[in-house]
Amino acid sequence: MQPVFRTHGCRSGPSEADVPPCIHVAGSCGENELWSYGADTEVLLTSMVHYRAEVLAPYLRELAKNVSAEGVPTVRPLWYEFPRDLSAYDVDDQFMLGPLYLVAPVTQQGATNRTVVFPGGPEIRWQSIWDPTAIETGGTIKVIQAPIQTIPVYKRNI
Repeated sequence: MQPVFRTHGCRSGPSEADVPPCIHVAGSCGENELWSYGADTEVLLTSMVHYRAEVLAPYLRELAKNVSAEGVPTVRPLWYEFPRDLSAYDVDDQFMLGPLYLVAPVTQQGATNRTVVFPGGPEIRWQSIWDPTAIETGGTIKVIQAPIQTIPVYKRNI
């Protein structure tokens, strides 16, 4: 969950075809289409792209307007939204996407869970975007299941 979703960069894999319109002149390395990473990964990335297009796109447009008009960042540290929650100041591996989404990426290869800090007080509720029945209370820290197909992302219910 980022304001920009791109698969640019160098990676091992087949190179782009040297035929129009894909003449390999920029040295872009392997192909980067969703299907270029294999069938299992294509399924995962496709679900993320659909969620982004169907749910997040209008929200991201509003956040972009806010950056231009007010200078408020789109991606924020937890303490930005929860300045009274002292536990939010020590978290450097989670972020807020605007004021509504808490994102806790899994950054260790092979990990299937991670500890998530749910900022705010007990009046704040965090609902998983993948499982609407998974609701956490602000001011808590929990180990959350995070299989590869489920990035821990929670929407703040105000």
